[in-house]
Amino acid sequence: PSSARMCPRSSDRSTSAADRSIVTVTGAASGGYTNTTGNVSSTNGGTGNTASASLTVKPANLSITKTHVGNLSRGQIGAVYTITVSNTVNAGPTAGTVTVTDTLPLRMTATSMSGTGWTCVLATTTCTRSDVLVPGASYPPITMVVNLALNISGEIVNTATVSGGGDPNSHTAMDASHVGPPLNIFLTTPSDNNVTINAGGTAQYVFTVDANGGGLGGINFSAQGLPPGATVTFNNQGETLPETQVIMTITTVGPTAAAMPLRGTGGSPLYAALLLPGFGMGLVLLGRGKKTAQGKKLRLLLLAGFLLMLLLVAGCGGHAGNGGGGGTPAGSFAISITATSSAQPDIQATASVNLTVR
Repeated sequence: PSSARMCPRSSDRSTSAADRSIVTVTGAASGGYTNTTGNVSSTNGGTGNTASASLTVKPANLSITKTHVGNLSRGQIGAVYTITVSNTVNAGPTAGTVTVTDTLPLRMTATSMSGTGWTCVLATTTCTRSDVLVPGASYPPITMVVNLALNISGEIVNTATVSGGGDPNSHTAMDASHVGPPLNIFLTTPSDNNVTINAGGTAQYVFTVDANGGGLGGINFSAQGLPPGATVTFNNQGETLPETQVIMTITTVGPTAAAMPLRGTGGSPLYAALLLPGFGMGLVLLGRGKKTAQGKKLRLLLLAGFLLMLLLVAGCGGHAGNGGGGGTPAGSFAISITATSSAQPDIQATASVNLTVR
């Protein structure tokens, strides 16, 4: 019957299902791909059309974090940083070598760098690996141990960068921290903390001022413990930079020639060299004179004058040195320098130096 001829045979349905196939492909690199078949041909039906399918391979999308343990301090040995590389969810897996490079700030030195599965070169502070990191996962962390110099700046930034793995971009993480108190001052020059000068000379000290605490305003400087007669100046009074150098100049006073007593060749005052023998001779002559009341009175007057002369000689300081005449006295003086925040006066920092005056 005609109705029976219109129904497909079960063998026809079986043949149609067998003509479909599934092909599994792997993308070696990220990007867009189009797969086009050749023309379909058959013995009975002739040549048919082609078919195309598009495929997009997602690249890896890496991220990096960097943190440190505890508070950093000047001169610290063995500070620890941790670096972690991850692959973003919904990205593609990594393909090829992944490279992490760490850039240390000045006055910081790496002593070790390692992580499970990573190959690290300490000299270049670089680590690499090539195993696949799937989306949403992280590699084992990298641990870096560093030493900090005594004169490291207050605000330090440690930077780590990851690149490669099929990710077309590089990614950077920064770990910023402040070393030490919000305000610090330390001596740069001279290295031995002491300057020796003659009275009347000047002494200079160079300090590095670290004012990275934020909101400190201008930094003002003062000095205590100066030798008598000396004055002090600071070239950067009220400075506002995060880090700068400040020069302290101490000016001493030399002996004043007009106030110095005239001296003989032996170092004694000239008038003492001339008058004292005269007083002595006068006492001898009067002692040989007659024991009259008038002579006795003269002897008393002469003795009083002699005593007055001794007081004058002592008052003028026969060997007063630099202290005579109002000059800066010789000696060693411990001087304290204070840096004070103008915006927050309770925030201060101190340093000390020594001045020797000859």
